[in-house]
Amino acid sequence: MRSKSLDRNSYNSGDWFNRLDWTYTDNNFAVGLPSESDAATRSLMKPLLANAAIKPTATEIVWTRDAFRDLLKIRASTTLLRLRSAADIKSRLTFHNLGSTQVPTVLVAQINGTQPSAYAGAGFKELVYFLNVDKVPQSLTIDALKGKALVLHPVHTATTAADKRAVTATYAASTGAFTIPARTAVVFVVN
Repeated sequence: MRSKSLDRNSYNSGDWFNRLDWTYTDNNFAVGLPSESDAATRSLMKPLLANAAIKPTATEIVWTRDAFRDLLKIRASTTLLRLRSAADIKSRLTFHNLGSTQVPTVLVAQINGTQPSAYAGAGFKELVYFLNVDKVPQSLTIDALKGKALVLHPVHTATTAADKRAVTATYAASTGAFTIPARTAVVFVVN
């Protein structure tokens, strides 16, 4: 909820760059240039920081806060997003969309809640998440997920969901085809 005014390492920048506005009306964008240690990129940053058109509005700040809270609700709903050991990760986590034919702007991971045994607090048999960082929706077919009983996570389908784009994500079980909206994090689950 703070911009840090493009300072990539604001540890020593103090409250001037790191201030949080708990009224959610400002995110501290464009309070100045980052320290001299970022001299190589300061000439690129200066026009961006001067562009008032890219400063987030209070509406955008509140939306971001609420969308982040939804992601926290999803994380809290299942221990599959909080695996406790390296062995758990190795035995349960699988990445898809890899290799030379991958869509480079989409991360896809599957977490198994039942194999090799039931995972305490999983709440779901399995979970598949997508991160689409692209400016446009992306469609992917993942053969390994064909025929699964995947549905959108209940937080995405709730009427109170902040990010209304996530609910437009689709999955066709017959083909293993997914469509993921632009710039979204989407979670599908098997109940």
